[in-house]
Amino acid sequence: MRQKKNFGKFLWKIIFTILIIKIATTIATSDVNLITENHHEDNIVLQGYIIDAYNKMPLKYAHVHLQDKEGWKDIKCDEKGYYFISVSKGEVALNVDKKGYESFYYSFIAGEDSYFNVSLINGSGEVTYNDGFVIMGYVLDAKTSDPIVNATIKASWRENGSYYSITNYTDFTGFYRIEVPKHEISLHVSKNSYYSKYMHFYFENNSTWINVSLYPAKEVKLCGYVLNSLNREPIENAYVEIQWRNELGEYNWYHCYTNSSGFYNINLTEGETKLEVYRTGYFSNESTWFLLQSNLTWMNISLDPEPLRNSFVCGYVRDSIDGKPVDADINVMWRDEKGHEKWFYDETNSSGFYNISVPAGNVSINVEAEGYFSYSLFIYNTNYWHLVKDNETLWLNISMDKKLPPSTIVKGRIVDSSGKPISNAGVIIVDTKHPFNGVFGGETNYMGEFEVVVYKGHFKLLTVAKISSIAYPTGFYNKVIDLNITNYGEVNIGDIVLEKAPKDSVNININFNSWNSIDILIHYNLIGNAALGRGLADIFVGDGNGKINETEKNAVLELWKEVKKEFLGDVLEGLLNVDNKLIAIDDLNLSMNGFVGNVNSTLPFELTLRVHLNSITKFLKLCYSVATVTITDSKILDLTEKIHFPQNFSIKRYASSSDVNVSLDTQNITIKATNKSFYQPPIGEIEILVNGTGCVPANISKIVDICPSDLNESNGKYKYLKVTAQLEINKEGIYTLSAMLSDAPAFNEGRVVFATIPQIYLSKGVHNISILFDGKNIQKYRLNGTYYFFIDLYRIEESEEWMDYIEYASNATYSYTMFEEPPIMLTGVVRDFGNDIDD
Repeated sequence: MRQKKNFGKFLWKIIFTILIIKIATTIATSDVNLITENHHEDNIVLQGYIIDAYNKMPLKYAHVHLQDKEGWKDIKCDEKGYYFISVSKGEVALNVDKKGYESFYYSFIAGEDSYFNVSLINGSGEVTYNDGFVIMGYVLDAKTSDPIVNATIKASWRENGSYYSITNYTDFTGFYRIEVPKHEISLHVSKNSYYSKYMHFYFENNSTWINVSLYPAKEVKLCGYVLNSLNREPIENAYVEIQWRNELGEYNWYHCYTNSSGFYNINLTEGETKLEVYRTGYFSNESTWFLLQSNLTWMNISLDPEPLRNSFVCGYVRDSIDGKPVDADINVMWRDEKGHEKWFYDETNSSGFYNISVPAGNVSINVEAEGYFSYSLFIYNTNYWHLVKDNETLWLNISMDKKLPPSTIVKGRIVDSSGKPISNAGVIIVDTKHPFNGVFGGETNYMGEFEVVVYKGHFKLLTVAKISSIAYPTGFYNKVIDLNITNYGEVNIGDIVLEKAPKDSVNININFNSWNSIDILIHYNLIGNAALGRGLADIFVGDGNGKINETEKNAVLELWKEVKKEFLGDVLEGLLNVDNKLIAIDDLNLSMNGFVGNVNSTLPFELTLRVHLNSITKFLKLCYSVATVTITDSKILDLTEKIHFPQNFSIKRYASSSDVNVSLDTQNITIKATNKSFYQPPIGEIEILVNGTGCVPANISKIVDICPSDLNESNGKYKYLKVTAQLEINKEGIYTLSAMLSDAPAFNEGRVVFATIPQIYLSKGVHNISILFDGKNIQKYRLNGTYYFFIDLYRIEESEEWMDYIEYASNATYSYTMFEEPPIMLTGVVRDFGNDIDD
């Protein structure tokens, strides 16, 4: 009996020991194996160690973030720096970070189990690259020349499709040193309270000095409260996302959280900002762009709480023929009277039943099932929103139609009013009952003939004649005709006659890509589009000849507001407030253009602004700019357009492709483009730099002279290469020039020497300014042949403002042997060793 008791105690000891080991193992690996429980058979295991790149010590509890086709996965490595994670095969993005270290990012294709060790760079440590080079220099205050301590120096590059970066910081003297592989490098220098600088280089030498001056930016504080819109109570821990931009074109994102009082505050620099605020249980809210005031700017935002989901949308999804249950995905879109929207999701069970809880409000439903046409109340019902009241159940039973195989060839011909065939015209045939899935297309041959294979059913046929860009039909009014296909085999619908569109309609898309430049895209005859609405053929408008009446236009405008709420307001705000001067709204004529390219596009059509050419002059009066004018054309139309500039403007220079004929006089550019085929891209771009002497503070008019300078008679070598630039100063002030000399037409393709003109005061008028390139650097980098110069002009007020830019190639050729050689000096640690063979 005693022996049995001892055996029982022994058995319990074994069980207890196993449990302790099991618990200890679970605790030890809990931070590592967060993802392994979801390991699928087709997944692979990725594992490895995270170590310090300098001393090779493990970095315990470093964060590992990974994205594969299953989504984002986040774990921590253990105290030995070890991580273990299950990932799906295919493209994987890996990001590793640890406080005090630079983040590591790498993307690759995962195909089998593998070890992947990662070395992180400490802020004070350095990693040596084989065949690399060193960038070093000082970062100084541009006004005081004082060193800027702890400025961030970020070098980045792309290699084999992946993005890499290394970051270091300046010391107490403003000095930095960063070692990177030999590559094309982007260097970004930044510091709070200063305007940052961005540079792009390719170096072949082992080291280079880059000294950087940053201009101080005026600090401002942004603060405010985030409150519940119903009871005005503060919302704690709300996420405040801040977009920021300034006149220099710099753009950045910041974020912060509210405290227990709902208060947030953050230090920024002068510019414009926009807020978007999020909090679980609330609808997000955002501000418009607003200016940051001199010292302190307040912006309070209220969030609407999400209502309770105490109503239900339910029903059965069945086959429309045999009534059997269908395995389907249900998406319910919910909207309230304020315009708040949310999506709710469910799947049918084995009986085809679904049940989704929603708040009181309006709902619409979309159903997807494999082998079936999509079902959407958004398409089928004119009033596609259903009102669900509080504590109410809405039954929506759905019948799904099975997809049909194509079985009928639709033939026809597209001609103009004289019977002449129209070649390369697009033909799109859309199932009116299933426009999301039932879309077929083709194009006419040189005889105007087309063939499109469809199945039996009711369709709409759309013509898209003379497409210069898939979204922009030109030259003809496009037609919509009804097709009722009842037979298998072939159906010949005969000739479709298209009416020519007038030549005088011009659509201009204007995109403000910065605060002082615009892109002007001109498209001719963009009228007569047949299909407007969601997903290509959601609604059809027009009288059969593609002409749109006012009611249909208003209906489409309402749909547009749902698809892209902010676009119209942002564009009009940009167009009507250039330099705070208003362009009369009478000069703008809105037009709708159907988008017929990508049938799955979330932007089924475009809203463009029709601006007549005399309005372009007004834009250029208000905003001196570099404008890119893209001209598109068809075989039939010869496009000739003359753009006129007012008297106080002059056209400085232009560049055009060989496909465009350009004639130029003092104040006019005449553009003529002809005879381009359907398959070719837009036929040309003309770059026009418009210089308005009344509004441009300064510009570089020309290069006056290039010559070697300061001959050293003792050795017959020159100290400098002098370049003289002529500046036209319309507004007196302090200016500076930054210049690069290269032995290649593109500075990032060749060897580069830099020169900078110190800040100088220039009065109004014409000035010849000499730029001296150090001959020692020309000798050092062995620059031969034709020299290419890239010169920027800046105006200095509170910050550095870019004025003008010029590229220039020397007429003469030069040799680096003409210039003085740099002094011989040690560039690093020298080690001398060997064997002493003397006795």
